[in-house]
Amino acid sequence: MTVVDAPQHHGPPAADAVLDGGARACGELLIALKTTLDALEEGRVLKLVCQDPGARVDLPIWCEMTRHTLLWCDETTYYIRRRRS
Repeated sequence: MTVVDAPQHHGPPAADAVLDGGARACGELLIALKTTLDALEEGRVLKLVCQDPGARVDLPIWCEMTRHTLLWCDETTYYIRRRRS
């Protein structure tokens, strides 16, 4: 999935949890994201808010690699559904 392919449906879905990534860079952000998603039940949705400009490219690729689903995103907010086993 590329940045252009990131889903932009009818607006953001409801979130079950929120992670404020602040200005964390990619490595630190992905560790926090993985830890937070691992704590959620399968199929739950995480709202991630972050300021890292690289996230726009990195997060869709990370979601594809880890089989989580990027449901919706804009410049700083990402809704990610935790994968099912």
